[in-house]
Amino acid sequence: MNDDATRPSGLTGFREKVFDFRHSVAEPWPYGLTMTAIVLFGLWHIATNVYLTEPGHWQNCIHFGGFAFLAAISSPLFKRHADRPWAIGIDILYGLLVAAAAMWIAYAEDA
Repeated sequence: MNDDATRPSGLTGFREKVFDFRHSVAEPWPYGLTMTAIVLFGLWHIATNVYLTEPGHWQNCIHFGGFAFLAAISSPLFKRHADRPWAIGIDILYGLLVAAAAMWIAYAEDA
């Protein structure tokens, strides 16, 4: 069954393409990077649950930072210019800054 029938305009925006599995398989660069990051994050969860011991505040920091990054790249700050490269870059930078702030706080608790 073709899902394009349910989407009248197909996949038009960068954000739709990044989170669409079929599109990321069809065009691995750069959209496949999203799927690669998701798989690596899943493997990290398995490793930390089976082999590694991680302090609770670092687990919280990684989860908060990850969810903040996902929120930043999936909901644009500039709605009117959402698919322009500069707006996508600002959203990615914003997400990385929030994730870095979470890491900084967890690091400061260890000090």
